[in-house]
Amino acid sequence: MPPRTGLRTRLNENRLAELLGVSRTPVRAALEHLEGKGIVARQRNRGVELVARPKLGYGWRFVNDAWDPAARHESYRFRMTIEPAAIREPGYRLAPEWLHQMRERHQAFLSAPWTDASSIAFFEMNAQFHESIAAGSGNRYFVVAIQRQNRLRRLSNYDWKHGRERVEVNCREHLEMLDRLAAGDNELAALLMHRHLEVASRLRSSAADK
Repeated sequence: MPPRTGLRTRLNENRLAELLGVSRTPVRAALEHLEGKGIVARQRNRGVELVARPKLGYGWRFVNDAWDPAARHESYRFRMTIEPAAIREPGYRLAPEWLHQMRERHQAFLSAPWTDASSIAFFEMNAQFHESIAAGSGNRYFVVAIQRQNRLRRLSNYDWKHGRERVEVNCREHLEMLDRLAAGDNELAALLMHRHLEVASRLRSSAADK
């Protein structure tokens, strides 16, 4: 258990990385994300501490979903159902300026050098892409579902282990979907989304077996 200071719990990057089986890079990024939301704070000479929104009488309560290979497979199967369905919703629409901006971000990522922080930037761009695609349906429940999936995937995807080549494939598949959506060919875009998630699911399953 992390050490407690009064009503606060101190978090240690090395210990968290060891418990989660990842490097310190995604742990540090996750803590920075929580710090931005006011859930943790970096205290001088004390490190990182939980500081906000405790549940009185019961301490902290977080979503406790397991993120093992079975859960990851179920997540992809779920997304393969709802993300293409969102694109097929009547009245589906994406703002032209968003399509242009997202295309530029993907093209810039393809030309940028890969650094230690690239996996974090890649996940956040990827997460925004899928959330915004769902938002084009105009149905809040599609969006909430994808946001929850992204929260579950964030830490494991920050610790990217599939190399630059897979990132490039992912970006090109996203760009192909953006082109189809811009052209109004939503059915083909939905089929491309299903294939995109199915391939990613197989990639993750293969990595988990190694």
